[in-house]
Amino acid sequence: MDSLFDVEIPRKSQKFDFFIKDFYYFDEKYSYIHRHKEWEICYCRGDRGKYFINDTEYTISAGDVFIVNGNEYHQPIYDTLDNPGAIVIYFTPDFLGPDSYCQPWAPYFLNASQFKINRLGSQPEIEALIINLNQEFRSESPHSMHYCQAILSHLLSLISKHYEQRVETPVYTRSIAEVQKFHKVIDKIKSDLAEPIEYSQLYSMAGLSKSQFCLRFREVFGLSLQDYILKERVNRSLALLKGSHLNVTEIAFSCGFNSSSYFNRVFKILMHMTPLEYRRSFRTV
Repeated sequence: MDSLFDVEIPRKSQKFDFFIKDFYYFDEKYSYIHRHKEWEICYCRGDRGKYFINDTEYTISAGDVFIVNGNEYHQPIYDTLDNPGAIVIYFTPDFLGPDSYCQPWAPYFLNASQFKINRLGSQPEIEALIINLNQEFRSESPHSMHYCQAILSHLLSLISKHYEQRVETPVYTRSIAEVQKFHKVIDKIKSDLAEPIEYSQLYSMAGLSKSQFCLRFREVFGLSLQDYILKERVNRSLALLKGSHLNVTEIAFSCGFNSSSYFNRVFKILMHMTPLEYRRSFRTV
């Protein structure tokens, strides 16, 4: 795990892997990229800011809702300290029930970064449910967590419906279905990018032989497993070059590269510039 940027999300109850934080404003300590194992729904009350998710930068408008998969680097950053904050929902699929229950909506979270669809925009019906969920979470009702489960289920159904209306092409739908087959493998890769990754463990997780895995993985992602991991490590480095004060060598090792020279070589091949050039270009925009 990447201890420099991993954060521990608290729980209201040890029985439920679920929490809501109502940020009345984001102060300076919330201006750095981080990650956590929980999936996230973030409702931004105000505008004038950026939301960073892995290698993508989204503009924040008032009322925007964003979704973030577990173990992804992210952070909303407002332009001013007198900002209106956000309501952030943290949960794992375990909070709702077995994997089969999550099948209809899980693919959109799992693949949001790949397809650049983390930003839902302003959705009044979804906004109302988030506010309702936040109020229920803070109630003293002995059954509040069960009510929260029901409201979150409704919320996720609306998010899925939104994407189904927004993403209509058969090719896109098929891609999501195919990537879903490897969701545990992808989650494992993203979780362990800072460490050496055992390929054999990934084959086992997918229930495939090495040859079958390599063939199907390339068909789905258009890359070999090795190239996919390198791309994800570079994507992680983009977030750190944007949102941290680590030097290039520290970033290289925190992204799983065994030397800064190898990191620089791979980065230049994929990004057509060096890490330092990328950092300078970002900070001068």
